[in-house]
Amino acid sequence: MLESRTANKKIAFTLLQESAQLDHQKAKELMARSYIFADHLPFNPRKAFNYLRSIPINESSGAHLLLGFMYSIGLGVHSNPHKSLMHYTLAANMDNSLAKMAVGFKYMYGMDVHEDCGQAKDLYHSVATSVVHNSRVSGGHVIRNKHLWRQTDRVIQNLDKDLIDYYKFLAKKGHINACVSLGQLYYFGGFGVDRDVDTALNYLQTAAKSRNANALALLGHIYLEGSPSVGHNFTKAYQLLKASAQKRNPIAQAGLGFMYLTGKGVDIDFKDAFEYFALSSRQGWVEGIVNLGLMYMNGLGVARDYRRAIRFFTLALQSQHLLAVYHLGQLFGGGHGVAISCRTAVSHFKSVAERGVWSRELAEADNHYKNNKVLQAFMKYAFLSDMGYESAQSNSAFILENKAIDGLDIDGYKRQMVIKTMSQSMDSLFSASNVLINEIQESLFPRLESLIASNDQNNALSVESDIESKVKQLDTYCDKMEIIVNKSGPNDRPQQKMRLDQLRYDSRHLLSSLRNLHHRRVQREREEREREELLTRRFTTNSETNIAIESYYGDENTRLKSFNTNLDDMIASGSTILSGLRDQRGFLKGAHKRLIDIGNTLGMSNTVMRLIEKRGVTDRYILFGGMIIFCVLMLLIWKYLT
Repeated sequence: MLESRTANKKIAFTLLQESAQLDHQKAKELMARSYIFADHLPFNPRKAFNYLRSIPINESSGAHLLLGFMYSIGLGVHSNPHKSLMHYTLAANMDNSLAKMAVGFKYMYGMDVHEDCGQAKDLYHSVATSVVHNSRVSGGHVIRNKHLWRQTDRVIQNLDKDLIDYYKFLAKKGHINACVSLGQLYYFGGFGVDRDVDTALNYLQTAAKSRNANALALLGHIYLEGSPSVGHNFTKAYQLLKASAQKRNPIAQAGLGFMYLTGKGVDIDFKDAFEYFALSSRQGWVEGIVNLGLMYMNGLGVARDYRRAIRFFTLALQSQHLLAVYHLGQLFGGGHGVAISCRTAVSHFKSVAERGVWSRELAEADNHYKNNKVLQAFMKYAFLSDMGYESAQSNSAFILENKAIDGLDIDGYKRQMVIKTMSQSMDSLFSASNVLINEIQESLFPRLESLIASNDQNNALSVESDIESKVKQLDTYCDKMEIIVNKSGPNDRPQQKMRLDQLRYDSRHLLSSLRNLHHRRVQREREEREREELLTRRFTTNSETNIAIESYYGDENTRLKSFNTNLDDMIASGSTILSGLRDQRGFLKGAHKRLIDIGNTLGMSNTVMRLIEKRGVTDRYILFGGMIIFCVLMLLIWKYLT
């Protein structure tokens, strides 16, 4: 079978080559791509360049994208940042999403262009909107941010297939939980498995026969969203979701809330939608949390409240929910419920944009590296580096430093690429760190203070843990940046070190603020507990009244001793001040005599001398007046305290 598949691929590429020779533009682009990434054809950037150059300028955005990449890293041509930017911009103007990401990344950090956060935001927002529209409510592609420098050369194992095979074996034996797990896996996709709704449907229908709540809920979602085999069936979706929701299943509760929110199969009812989302969110299901945020953001059935929306989206951000990240970008970009922060908005839109279908290329690069296809892995990582993927930037630099790449001459090129990828990775990490800091300061700290004020100890403890985990993540970013700083050139190192030191300081400051809030929370909890104890304590008379009297006089005696000590300190301080004033008076008298002597020596006029003598008298008045006022103040303080 493997031989047959290989033969078919050879036939396909032969036909593709013939089409390219017949001047088919898309075939030329595909041939060039295969030569660049060594995909079923030998690595040959010169042939790729010739194919791409022969395509008319307005025919293919993909051709401009690849030319931009080749000029960016000097692949088969001399490196030329301006030509790279020109081709990327042409592709972006032709609505190529990857080109928009590449240009947005350059504008975000001022690479080969003047830094322009607004331009970067518009480009990333355009791609992010496209990704959201092409994804399910709970969708989005999972980015496998695998860093090669964290792994040994041999220990890159993939146990997912073995685990899936084991679950399939259990499912055949009628194991309900295995059927549900496989149904979830194929419904959502991930772990090396492409989304396959029909396969998920088969496993979930088997599990649903036993009235498993998760199986019923996921089946309801399939009928709600539609699939090639069953289409849309809102009536059946409602029945399945209702049956699962009666078992308090949060997935089903969120599904019913979505039906009432959008009016699919039922009349629109914002009140019921809100109640179902609230039930789901209380059990921690991210869909319920996000949809509550959406209702507050858009004022659907509730008063519009951007701050509450931000709190719900931030909570869902822990699961990297696609819509939560996207809408946080909108809120920070527009300054709704929070101060406008262009960089934070760009970071959120960038995160969403990187979850498009093209993110699969990152998984392909990981698989190439695992299978020891270093050249193919490097080319994929280098390509995605230009699109702004932080893990791809880190991995391409790692390969250049630690691996020999057959077929790629990188003597001078290697040094240039290492510097480029490290710079890109440093910028990405710095941006991600600033987003974390902004999220903690603008969202989590105010929320924690509000919870402490309302004495909501359980939720306050949860937010504290969340802040602590984000500060640890910030420290991890700083550790990565320190590695990059130590390897960077002498020209870039001082500026990068300054940025790193600032982030380290911010991390310590955040941790200090968290400790202060923690102490406030603990103190508030103790005060509340003591108050409860006082209110519930029964009144009893003192058995011996003299104990209370003795205690009272003892406390009074302590206060008097404390007062005497303070008074002694004040008298000592006053004596020091008076001594200083006397010294100043002596100095001024001496200065006055010296001025008269100088005047006599220089032969000054009588008018000038009288002015000097008059100033001396005035100074004496000021000195004695100040001493009198000080003594009066001391007397008043003593009277007040006694």
